[in-house]
Amino acid sequence: MTSLFKVHLKNLEATNRFGLLLSTLLKPGDVVGLKGVIGSGKTTLVQAIAKGLGIQEEVQSPTFNLFRMHQSGRFPLWHFDCYRLEGHTSDLGFEEYLGEDAIAMIEWPEFFPGRLPRNLISLTFEIGDNQVRHLTVSTSNDLWLDSLRTLWH
Repeated sequence: MTSLFKVHLKNLEATNRFGLLLSTLLKPGDVVGLKGVIGSGKTTLVQAIAKGLGIQEEVQSPTFNLFRMHQSGRFPLWHFDCYRLEGHTSDLGFEEYLGEDAIAMIEWPEFFPGRLPRNLISLTFEIGDNQVRHLTVSTSNDLWLDSLRTLWH
């Protein structure tokens, strides 16, 4: 069963604070899917998580590279942007990178239906009035989600 937690991120500072908080809960082997329209905050959140992990290099959207590896932090971070792959995901070897040695952040995970782990941490962004981001966090790991709730409040 999947549990949900809803967060309202009123500004960039709140998004950065939430990303830093997530960086304390994520560990190698975790796979995070980030859904939302272009400009909803997916890459911004990944940048905040990377900062919290101590990653030194600049974290940019890998839209034209599809994948970037960041290894200078506390844990390695693999950042995928699958936007350009819609309908073209077979035989890429994508799953080989979802191992236990890094945290995988996947923008546009919906382009890999049925190919992501069951314990996926899903982050869905919606843009509300006054550019407030409404973020829904869902996962089958109730203990992880309870830790997130406790830290956020």
